[in-house]
Amino acid sequence: MLQGKLQFYDSNGAIIATLDAINKTETTAERMRGLLDKKALPTGGLWIKPCNSIHTFGMQFPIDLIYLNKSNVIIKIVSALKIWRASGCFRATSIIELPAGTIQRLHLQNGIQSHWIKDE
Repeated sequence: MLQGKLQFYDSNGAIIATLDAINKTETTAERMRGLLDKKALPTGGLWIKPCNSIHTFGMQFPIDLIYLNKSNVIIKIVSALKIWRASGCFRATSIIELPAGTIQRLHLQNGIQSHWIKDE
């Protein structure tokens, strides 16, 4: 997996939030596995790309979800998805899985632009 950070921008281009230590999937196997073998969410979160739906079957903790379109704009948000649930968005091209409460803490909402910065 790649590691980096995601920055979120308001309509004027100012940074409104940064998520550090985001793991980004690179392979089909990484996308398929997701967080299923984890007892807790990795520090930061997990960006699954390409992806437009997830499930929490077999997981042990709730998660926040951010759905992004092909331009990395937030198009759907799900807060604290409980275990044994599914969620999707046909228009999404990727999903960011975060610890429950992150979306509310950062005041993220639909229409916010994001940008990936790979760690060096």
